[in-house]
Amino acid sequence: MDADFDNKIQEIVSRVNIFDVVSDVVHLKKSGANFFGLCPFHAEKSPSFSVSPDKGLFYCFGCGTGGNIFTFLMKAKGMTFQDALEHLAKKTGVDLPKRRLTKDGAKKKELKTQIYEINALAAGYFQTIINSPEGKTALNYIRNERGLNRETIDLFKIGYAPDKWNGLANFFAGKGISNEWAEKAGLIAPRQSGGYYDVFRKRIIFPIQDIDGNITGFGGRILGNEEPKYLNTQETPVFVKGRTFYGMNITWPEVRRTGDVFIVEGYFDLIALVQSGINNVLAPLGTALTANHINSIKGYVKRAYMLFDSDNAGMRASERVLPLFFDSGIDACIVKLPQGDDPDTFVKREGASGFAEKLKNTQLLWEFYLNNMVSRSGPHPWKKSGAIDEILRLLSKVSHPVTRSIYVKEVAEKFGVKEQAVLHRLGTREITVKEDASVFLTSQNKNEKTLIYLMLTCPEEMLSLRNYIKDFESAELIPIAEAIFEIYVKEKAMDIDSLLGKIQDEKIRNIVVKIIFEGEQIDNSKTSIQSITRFFELKRIKDEEKRLTLELSRKQQTGNEDEWKGLLVMKHNLVKKKKELLKKAV
Repeated sequence: MDADFDNKIQEIVSRVNIFDVVSDVVHLKKSGANFFGLCPFHAEKSPSFSVSPDKGLFYCFGCGTGGNIFTFLMKAKGMTFQDALEHLAKKTGVDLPKRRLTKDGAKKKELKTQIYEINALAAGYFQTIINSPEGKTALNYIRNERGLNRETIDLFKIGYAPDKWNGLANFFAGKGISNEWAEKAGLIAPRQSGGYYDVFRKRIIFPIQDIDGNITGFGGRILGNEEPKYLNTQETPVFVKGRTFYGMNITWPEVRRTGDVFIVEGYFDLIALVQSGINNVLAPLGTALTANHINSIKGYVKRAYMLFDSDNAGMRASERVLPLFFDSGIDACIVKLPQGDDPDTFVKREGASGFAEKLKNTQLLWEFYLNNMVSRSGPHPWKKSGAIDEILRLLSKVSHPVTRSIYVKEVAEKFGVKEQAVLHRLGTREITVKEDASVFLTSQNKNEKTLIYLMLTCPEEMLSLRNYIKDFESAELIPIAEAIFEIYVKEKAMDIDSLLGKIQDEKIRNIVVKIIFEGEQIDNSKTSIQSITRFFELKRIKDEEKRLTLELSRKQQTGNEDEWKGLLVMKHNLVKKKKELLKKAV
């Protein structure tokens, strides 16, 4: 990076509080000088994710992930460094200098930008069609049969793809959009006989937007009885169905405010609830809820309400989604609607007040699942045994031992069996628990971490401190200390944000951030520097003493008196030097 670009990065960092960036994704609570919340990068129930506004850094003491505002955006939102930089520059009003991207980086950036622009054009086209004579049937359907008003239609940018093979393709051609680019956006596809055709035809169109309002893709509902009933954009560099919620750009503020979310299956379900004034609702895109979906909302959501339409559907869904909520910190509940109802039909008939009344009879998803398993097994021992095995198959995915033991106790009580028997059966299954990353940096290398911390915070002492890297015993910390020194030599300065941007190895970057967080209690004064210097000098003396003692023993056995007497003198001098160092420490 050139100096001008580095200066711009520092200007952005000075204008952005990392708390504001992280709190868009993680619900944070103040504890001392820092803020804590549930980590968005791994499953946990107790907050171990720390944010330090003073340092401009975050670190998770559970999974070991750490970094600055740029690192967070890259990991939490899938941005490249350049994307994160431009996002924050736009947010802070900082003008970035024109920068020459690598060929690959330029291609990726151009592709994403083009897809967003093409999607915006397509959304405008679909909205124009639904308000034209061609879209009259579709507009009548969503207004009269689905009960959507004009304000709601405009809010969700609902449109219509006409029953034409090349309506959108011709529209793009008129706008100068190449078939190649439109295909990359997933909106047209090549014919075997040559040419292109529209992917969405005779469908009501629901633009899918990210939290910033960018249109990432589309969902289309057929107007008629043809199959498939629903169709989504194919996956593109800006659209991944398995991690995207519909409506998030509209409903997320209310989800954050309440800490509760209603999870529904369809576009019309979500839209009907929002039109009724129920705004804390999200919908996966015609696919099963995934771990990526849960990871994107945990930390803010305390309670998730799953809306199902019958006992059978609820049972199947509970088996599928229950493991996703283990260790998430989210209480998953089930809202059973009357037979034949979905959220759309129910809220239209009963209204928001009827919906609120229904919530009084919610049940934890785990309780619903467990009760159904007990009921399904009946009094037969072999059926009970089989049901318990099915339940334990799910519980084997619970990583927290205390949580797992609570579930086991409840299973034993519900089935009327001994808890020890259930524990024994569970013990035969392999349970993989992710090792706590905090065990990595132990007290054994505490002084080595202290030296690295002082290298970072007292760069004026860098040259003298660097001499002790060769005395490190931790193989993991040596390359980190050397990397810090090399960057200092090259940059002639030490800036934490600049440093983290230059460390390509994620593991090394995470450890550097951890050292900074752990170093909060270290006084980076001259006294601390003298203390750590004295420690390593003493360590060298002790190591040399051990070497001389072994050498002295060998020389005494060989009988070479001059040599072993010389070694004795050396050892005596070392002892004297050690006493002097220890005296200074008093």
